[in-house]
Amino acid sequence: MGAPRGRAILAVSMEPVEIRQAAPDDADAIADIHVRAWKHAYRGLMPQDQLDQLDVARRAAWWRGILESPPFEGQRTWLAVRAGAPVGFATAGHTRDEGEDPAQVGELQAIYVAPEAWRSGIGSALMRVVVDHLSAQSFEEATVWVLTGNQMGRAFYEKHRWALDGGAKSEVWDGVAMDEIRYRLRLRSS
Repeated sequence: MGAPRGRAILAVSMEPVEIRQAAPDDADAIADIHVRAWKHAYRGLMPQDQLDQLDVARRAAWWRGILESPPFEGQRTWLAVRAGAPVGFATAGHTRDEGEDPAQVGELQAIYVAPEAWRSGIGSALMRVVVDHLSAQSFEEATVWVLTGNQMGRAFYEKHRWALDGGAKSEVWDGVAMDEIRYRLRLRSS
């Protein structure tokens, strides 16, 4: 019979992981994963007081708004669940970058896994779902922005065949300048 439409069941680290499209009711779980992942992954990459001030309730309200009414056409968010507990999420859609053709370039806008589930294959499973989705949407390429100093994130993307494309930017998040570099993945051969 298989998995219900829109859902994938994957075996990761000996436990099945369900990856399904996220709904507004998932906002609290996504916010919890998002905040905990930032506090662990970005330690030393941004001021600790900024990380300490991250608020799950505020982030949940932000995610609820995104899930109820995605700010970008075609944006989609998936949630990974293992043993009944949310353990990761990813968001993707068309590129938000100026100078890129949104009909040709998709963007992995976020991918985070709960710290206790790092290196369990959940991030790779989410990556497969995102790449399959962007490919099915007929994008030629996909991009993702990564904090310049995020060596763990950079290694993850490189493992999945993403390559630096020379793009760089500095954005201000909660009053802190964050330097990012762009990775690109070819989805289709021309």
